[in-house]
Amino acid sequence: MNITDIVEYLCCPVSGSSLRLVDIGRGQRANFAPVPRKGSDVKPIALEATEQVLIAEDESFIYPIVDDIPVLLAPEKLLPTDSVIDHPVIDLQDPIYAEAYEEMMSYNPPQAPCPRVPIMGH
Repeated sequence: MNITDIVEYLCCPVSGSSLRLVDIGRGQRANFAPVPRKGSDVKPIALEATEQVLIAEDESFIYPIVDDIPVLLAPEKLLPTDSVIDHPVIDLQDPIYAEAYEEMMSYNPPQAPCPRVPIMGH
């Protein structure tokens, strides 16, 4: 099963509106940015990770799809870059999001920088 098989059953978790599957080209990616957020070290999903997105009925935001899995969390939605400044900051410590983001940290901990290892003979 892939995303095209289930898209008709998906809806926006915030508004309940239907979502539409669209291809997103490299040029279009620069037009979207993550919603403002605070309260976690989990980085927003990079739009480069997907070739397709789910777009809201009113086309005011998109949700990324990573490895054929739609990421339908409000803090992961992407807005047109010109509307990000007007969007309220989402607090990832809010109980509605906290558990999900704590789990993300345990499954995907931030990577520590690689230690510098001296090269033999140098």
